[in-house]
Amino acid sequence: MKHEASLFAAASSTSSPKSAPLAAQAMPSSVPAQAAPNRTGPRTQEPTPRTPPSDAAVAVSPRPDALLLTEREAAATLSISPRKLWELRMCGTIPCVRLGRSVRYDRDDLKTWIKDNKSRR
Repeated sequence: MKHEASLFAAASSTSSPKSAPLAAQAMPSSVPAQAAPNRTGPRTQEPTPRTPPSDAAVAVSPRPDALLLTEREAAATLSISPRKLWELRMCGTIPCVRLGRSVRYDRDDLKTWIKDNKSRR
């Protein structure tokens, strides 16, 4: 019986609030519990949008056997930006070929345009 009494005393002493870890102790009802941060919810800070690389950073080499060049290939061939090529096309200064919604540039037309627009000074 002595042994049972000592086991009972040991079991009751471990269940007291003073010896239990802090997480296992009940908080008083007057103190509101703080919620853990929601790690799966929306971010509080918007991510920085990524900008595409500039046209100067993208190397475009036209295919040697291609009859028509894309906008980027034609701009690289003329050593101008695609934006400047677009401006020249919209003004009607530089010839282009339209294939539905696609715009292409004839290699020979570009060579002729260069010859016609050389300054004679």
